Amino acid sequence: SSPRFQKDSFAEIILLQKNLSSFGPFGMSTLGKSYSPTLGMLCMLGAALGFSIMGAFVKAGTATLPVAEVIVFRSGINAIVVSIIMWRYGITFRGNNVPLLMLRGVCGTTAIGLAFYATSAIPLVDVSVLIKTSIFFTALTAAIWLKEKARKGLYLFTLLGFVGVTLIIQPTGEVVAY
Repeated sequence: SSPRFQKDSFAEIILLQKNLSSFGPFGMSTLGKSYSPTLGMLCMLGAALGFSIMGAFVKAGTATLPVAEVIVFRSGINAIVVSIIMWRYGITFRGNNVPLLMLRGVCGTTAIGLAFYATSAIPLVDVSVLIKTSIFFTALTAAIWLKEKARKGLYLFTLLGFVGVTLIIQPTGEVVAY
Protein backbone atom coordinates (compact mmCIF):
# COMPACT_ATOMS: atom_id res chain seq x y z
CA SER A 1 0.00 0.00 0.00
CA SER A 2 1.29 3.42 -0.89
CA PRO A 3 1.23 6.46 1.41
CA ARG A 4 -1.57 8.98 0.95
CA PHE A 5 0.82 11.81 0.10
CA GLN A 6 3.10 11.06 -2.83
CA LYS A 7 3.05 14.31 -4.80
CA ASP A 8 3.83 17.83 -3.68
CA SER A 9 0.72 19.84 -4.39
CA PHE A 10 -1.14 22.74 -2.92
CA ALA A 11 -4.20 20.59 -2.17
CA GLU A 12 -2.12 18.08 -0.20
CA ILE A 13 -0.47 20.83 1.79
CA ILE A 14 -3.88 22.26 2.69
CA LEU A 15 -5.10 18.77 3.66
CA LEU A 16 -2.00 18.22 5.78
CA GLN A 17 -2.52 21.53 7.54
CA LYS A 18 -6.12 20.57 8.29
CA ASN A 19 -5.03 17.16 9.60
CA LEU A 20 -2.28 18.63 11.76
CA SER A 21 -4.63 21.31 13.09
CA SER A 22 -6.71 18.57 14.68
CA PHE A 23 -4.03 18.23 17.35
CA GLY A 24 -4.89 21.59 18.87
CA PRO A 25 -3.47 22.75 22.18
CA PHE A 26 -3.71 20.20 24.99
CA GLY A 27 -5.11 17.56 22.60
CA MET A 28 -8.31 19.47 21.79
CA SER A 29 -9.75 18.53 18.41
CA THR A 30 -10.18 21.58 16.21
CA LEU A 31 -10.71 19.78 12.89
CA GLY A 32 -13.80 21.05 11.14
CA LYS A 33 -14.40 23.82 13.65
CA SER A 34 -13.86 27.51 13.17
CA TYR A 35 -10.77 28.94 14.79
CA SER A 36 -11.19 31.49 17.51
CA PRO A 37 -8.88 34.46 18.08
CA THR A 38 -8.35 33.17 21.62
CA LEU A 39 -7.06 29.84 20.31
CA GLY A 40 -4.73 31.67 17.91
CA MET A 41 -3.37 33.84 20.71
CA LEU A 42 -2.85 30.83 22.95
CA CYS A 43 -0.94 29.05 20.18
CA MET A 44 1.21 32.14 19.61
CA LEU A 45 1.93 32.45 23.32
CA GLY A 46 2.77 28.76 23.49
CA ALA A 47 5.15 29.07 20.56
CA ALA A 48 6.82 32.14 22.08
CA LEU A 49 7.20 30.31 25.38
CA GLY A 50 8.64 27.26 23.62
CA PHE A 51 11.19 29.32 21.69
CA SER A 52 12.13 31.21 24.84
CA ILE A 53 12.73 27.97 26.71
CA MET A 54 14.74 26.61 23.78
CA GLY A 55 16.85 29.79 23.74
CA ALA A 56 17.56 29.44 27.44
CA PHE A 57 18.55 25.79 27.00
CA VAL A 58 20.80 26.70 24.06
CA LYS A 59 22.44 29.46 26.10
CA ALA A 60 23.01 27.06 29.00
CA GLY A 61 24.12 24.21 26.74
CA THR A 62 26.63 26.25 24.75
CA ALA A 63 28.29 27.36 27.99
CA THR A 64 29.75 23.85 28.32
CA LEU A 65 29.25 22.18 24.92
CA PRO A 66 30.29 23.18 21.40
CA VAL A 67 27.54 24.82 19.34
CA ALA A 68 27.65 21.93 16.83
CA GLU A 69 26.75 19.39 19.53
CA VAL A 70 23.80 21.48 20.70
CA ILE A 71 22.59 21.72 17.08
CA VAL A 72 22.83 17.94 16.63
CA PHE A 73 20.90 17.34 19.87
CA ARG A 74 18.15 19.82 18.95
CA SER A 75 17.93 18.47 15.39
CA GLY A 76 17.68 14.90 16.69
CA ILE A 77 14.70 15.76 18.89
CA ASN A 78 13.10 17.64 15.99
CA ALA A 79 13.66 14.70 13.61
CA ILE A 80 11.98 12.28 16.03
CA VAL A 81 8.91 14.50 16.52
CA VAL A 82 8.51 15.27 12.80
CA SER A 83 9.02 11.59 11.86
CA ILE A 84 6.26 10.53 14.23
CA ILE A 85 3.87 13.11 12.77
CA MET A 86 4.76 12.14 9.19
CA TRP A 87 4.33 8.43 9.98
CA ARG A 88 0.99 9.06 11.67
CA TYR A 89 -0.38 10.85 8.58
CA GLY A 90 1.27 8.58 6.01
CA ILE A 91 3.47 11.28 4.54
CA THR A 92 6.43 10.04 2.51
CA PHE A 93 9.90 11.35 3.31
CA ARG A 94 10.85 11.71 -0.35
CA GLY A 95 9.46 14.75 -2.13
CA ASN A 96 9.31 15.41 -5.85
CA ASN A 97 11.97 18.11 -5.90
CA VAL A 98 14.90 16.57 -4.03
CA PRO A 99 17.46 19.28 -4.98
CA LEU A 100 15.14 21.99 -3.64
CA LEU A 101 14.56 19.98 -0.47
CA MET A 102 18.34 19.61 -0.05
CA LEU A 103 18.77 23.38 -0.50
CA ARG A 104 16.06 23.98 2.10
CA GLY A 105 17.84 21.62 4.49
CA VAL A 106 21.19 23.36 4.00
CA CYS A 107 19.61 26.80 4.46
CA GLY A 108 17.71 25.66 7.56
CA THR A 109 20.77 24.07 9.12
CA THR A 110 22.82 27.19 8.40
CA ALA A 111 20.14 29.40 9.95
CA ILE A 112 19.94 27.27 13.09
CA GLY A 113 23.73 27.18 13.34
CA LEU A 114 24.02 30.95 13.07
CA ALA A 115 21.18 31.52 15.55
CA PHE A 116 22.72 29.10 18.05
CA TYR A 117 26.15 30.66 17.61
CA ALA A 118 24.66 34.12 18.19
CA THR A 119 22.90 32.77 21.29
CA SER A 120 26.21 31.50 22.63
CA ALA A 121 28.11 34.72 21.88
CA ILE A 122 25.79 37.62 22.73
CA PRO A 123 23.10 38.29 25.36
CA LEU A 124 19.92 36.26 24.91
CA VAL A 125 17.67 39.32 24.76
CA ASP A 126 19.68 40.71 21.83
CA VAL A 127 19.46 37.40 20.00
CA SER A 128 15.68 37.37 20.51
CA VAL A 129 15.39 40.83 18.99
CA LEU A 130 17.67 39.95 16.07
CA ILE A 131 15.76 36.76 15.28
CA LYS A 132 12.53 38.76 15.14
CA THR A 133 14.01 40.76 12.23
CA SER A 134 13.47 37.76 9.94
CA ILE A 135 10.12 39.27 8.93
CA PHE A 136 11.96 42.28 7.48
CA PHE A 137 14.10 40.00 5.33
CA THR A 138 11.07 37.96 4.29
CA ALA A 139 9.24 41.06 3.07
CA LEU A 140 12.29 42.39 1.22
CA THR A 141 13.05 39.01 -0.35
CA ALA A 142 9.47 38.64 -1.55
CA ALA A 143 9.53 42.10 -3.12
CA ILE A 144 12.99 41.89 -4.70
CA TRP A 145 13.64 38.22 -5.51
CA LEU A 146 10.11 36.87 -6.01
CA LYS A 147 8.97 40.09 -7.74
CA GLU A 148 5.89 40.38 -5.56
CA LYS A 149 4.25 43.77 -5.64
CA ALA A 150 5.46 45.68 -2.60
CA ARG A 151 2.73 47.38 -0.64
CA LYS A 152 2.97 51.08 -0.13
CA GLY A 153 5.44 51.90 2.61
CA LEU A 154 7.19 48.49 2.68
CA TYR A 155 10.68 49.93 2.28
CA LEU A 156 10.04 52.84 4.64
CA PHE A 157 8.64 50.64 7.40
CA THR A 158 11.39 48.05 6.92
CA LEU A 159 13.98 50.82 7.32
CA LEU A 160 12.18 52.09 10.43
CA GLY A 161 12.15 48.53 11.78
CA PHE A 162 15.91 48.24 11.36
CA VAL A 163 16.38 51.62 13.03
CA GLY A 164 14.25 50.42 15.95
CA VAL A 165 16.29 47.22 16.26
CA THR A 166 19.49 49.27 16.22
CA LEU A 167 18.16 51.51 19.00
CA ILE A 168 17.21 48.47 21.10
CA ILE A 169 20.44 46.53 20.66
CA GLN A 170 22.80 49.53 20.51
CA PRO A 171 25.65 47.80 18.64
CA THR A 172 29.14 48.88 19.69
CA GLY A 173 30.98 47.75 16.56
CA GLU A 174 33.02 45.34 18.65
CA VAL A 175 33.94 42.06 16.99
CA VAL A 176 32.97 39.02 19.03
CA ALA A 177 35.97 36.71 19.25
CA TYR A 178 34.99 33.15 20.06
